[in-house]
Amino acid sequence: MATRAESTIEHNGGTRSGETRPEQAVETSVGRTTFSDVARAHYHWDVEEGKPGASPEQARGEFDRTLARFEQDLLEQDEQDHRARIVEAYWCRKRASGVALVEVRETNVARFRPALRRLRLWWPVPEYRVYRETDWVTDDFPRLAHLLHTCDVLEMKTRWSLESNHAAVVMSWLMAVEARILGFIDSQWRVRTAEEPSPGLLVAPERVERVTLVADLRRKQLEAAQTGTVSEVDAFHGEILAELTRIEDYYHQAGMNRARLHYATAMLILGVPLVAIPALASAVLLALLGLVDLDDLQVRQFYACIAAGAAGAIFSVLLRMARKGERFVLDHELGAHGVRVLGLLRPLVGAVSGIVVSLLVQTSLVPVDQDDLTINFIVVVAFLAGFSERWTKVVLDGAMRTISDEDSAGGTGTPATADRTRTTTAATPT
Repeated sequence: MATRAESTIEHNGGTRSGETRPEQAVETSVGRTTFSDVARAHYHWDVEEGKPGASPEQARGEFDRTLARFEQDLLEQDEQDHRARIVEAYWCRKRASGVALVEVRETNVARFRPALRRLRLWWPVPEYRVYRETDWVTDDFPRLAHLLHTCDVLEMKTRWSLESNHAAVVMSWLMAVEARILGFIDSQWRVRTAEEPSPGLLVAPERVERVTLVADLRRKQLEAAQTGTVSEVDAFHGEILAELTRIEDYYHQAGMNRARLHYATAMLILGVPLVAIPALASAVLLALLGLVDLDDLQVRQFYACIAAGAAGAIFSVLLRMARKGERFVLDHELGAHGVRVLGLLRPLVGAVSGIVVSLLVQTSLVPVDQDDLTINFIVVVAFLAGFSERWTKVVLDGAMRTISDEDSAGGTGTPATADRTRTTTAATPT
C-alpha cells in the first residue's frame, strides 16, 4: 500500500517552513478522487480548527488521505514512472474552494541525463498543471469568474502548445493570478460582512409619506456599500485583465519562438535529406540504366537547379527569422509535429520552384535573350525562385497571361505579344 507524508499545505496556500509530515497510509476509496473532494476536505479541516475547544487532527488526517488519493489518481496508466504532488495551493475560508499547482515529475531518469545535467547540457523541467474549484465563491462576482475562466483557457493552451520552461513559467504565473483573485474574493467577503447595516442603529420607526425611515436608511447604507464594492471590483478586474494580457503575449511569443526552432530544425535536418537523397538516388539509378550522362551539361544544370532552389528556400527562411522588422509568422498551436512537417516540406517546395522557373525561362513564354541563358544565369534564377515565393508567383502569372494572349491572338489572327517582343529582340543588332 502506497504511503505519503502528512500534508504541509497551509489554509491559505504554501507550506509550513521546517515542518515534516509523518507517514500515513493511503486508504483505498471507491471511485476517482477529484480536486473538489480535496477542497471540501480542506474546508472541513478549516471549520473544525475554527471551533472553540475542537480537535482538528481527525479532519486534517482525512484531508491528508484525500490529498494523497488525488495525487495518485492524477497519473494515467502510461505515467506510472512519474510522481505528482501539489507544490502550491490557495484555500478559501468562506467556502469549500481553492486552487492548486500540481507538479508532475519523472522519477525514472535515464543514466546519461545526470552527466548532461552536470555539464549544463540538460535540465529537468517538470510538467505543471493547475486545478481549481471556485464555483461556490464566485456567485456574487461574475466578472471575476469570467477572468478565472480565461485563466482556464490559457492553461489548456499552455499545456498542449508550449513546452519545457516556457510552459512552467506560464503555469506558475497563472497560478499566482488565480490565487490573487481568490484572495481578493476572500477580502471582499470580509468587507461585505463589515459593511452589513446594523439593525441596532436603525431606529425611528416613523412613517413619512408611507415610507418607513428605517427601511430608507437601510437602503442608503446598502447603496453606499455596494457603490464602494463595485468600484473596487472594477479596478481589480482591470488590473487582472492587464496581467492576463501580458501572460497571453508571453504565451504567443514563447510559442512562436519554439515553433521557429522546430521549423528550422526540421528544414535543415529532415528537409535537406528529403531533397538530396532522392536527387542523388535518381541520378545514380538513371546513370546505371544508361538513360542519362552525368557529364552532360544539361543534366548537371538540372541537378544544380534543384540544389539552388532548395538553398534559396532555406536562406530565405533563415534571413526572415533573423530580421527584426519582418516577422516569420507560424501558427505555433499546430503543435511541434505540424510545424516540423511544414519545415520539412520547405526545401522540397524550393527545389520544385527552382526547376520549374529555370525550365520556364528557357522557353518562349519568358522574353529572355538566348545569349543570356548561361548555366550561371539559370542557377541564379532557380535560387531566386526558391528564395522568393512572391517572385515565383509573379513569373508564373506572367507566363499564364502570355499563354492566354497567344490563345486569344490565335483566334483573331493577331500575332502574340511575346512573339513580337522576341522577334524585335532577335532583330536588334548587338
